[in-house]
Amino acid sequence: MNVSMLNVGQAAQIVSIKGGTHLYRQRLFAAGVRPGAVCQLIQCAPLGDPMKVSVDGHVIALRRIEAEVIQVKVIAEVEA
Repeated sequence: MNVSMLNVGQAAQIVSIKGGTHLYRQRLFAAGVRPGAVCQLIQCAPLGDPMKVSVDGHVIALRRIEAEVIQVKVIAEVEA
């Protein structure tokens, strides 16, 4: 599962970053996106792109194609 598959409000732990260029992976790492970090999908634009994601308390915006390289494991489901 990757970040682009999360539902709004769903929390997950980052497992790995698969794909993307070396420079892009470095940028994600600098923004706190690294294995073991907890992320949560906060908001998604009407057409699904971009999405607002909280990573260990820091909010970043990702395009869907960028979010697809971040592999996660769900740790908290959305409460209805």
